[in-house]
Amino acid sequence: MKIKQLQYSDTELFLLLKTRETKYFNYIYDFYSPVLYGFLLNSGLSEKYSADILKETFVKIWNNPSELPSHNNFLLWLLQITIENIKNYLQNHHRKFTIEIKNCAAISIKFTDVIEPALTNQSIA
Repeated sequence: MKIKQLQYSDTELFLLLKTRETKYFNYIYDFYSPVLYGFLLNSGLSEKYSADILKETFVKIWNNPSELPSHNNFLLWLLQITIENIKNYLQNHHRKFTIEIKNCAAISIKFTDVIEPALTNQSIA
């Protein structure tokens, strides 16, 4: 399996987004969407929630190019937007949850509105 190599620096990626050219946006999506999707799945979210939040994250960066940060870490910026979108998405779906930030690239989401079957002495069929 060949590993993709990023062709642009973080600063260049921010500048490319500001151009609003779809070829650059598609490049960024192709490179970073697998990373963000894995991040979402590893946080404890379902595939559906992860896919929806991933889509919302990229829609947000496409629709708001003027909100690009002044710092120069592109992945960290994407992760911050993704975490914000997780919170918004779950709140909009009336889910109760807690988010534990383990480090800059890992979080854990616990749903507090779900009773675990082991705690109720009931099995799930």
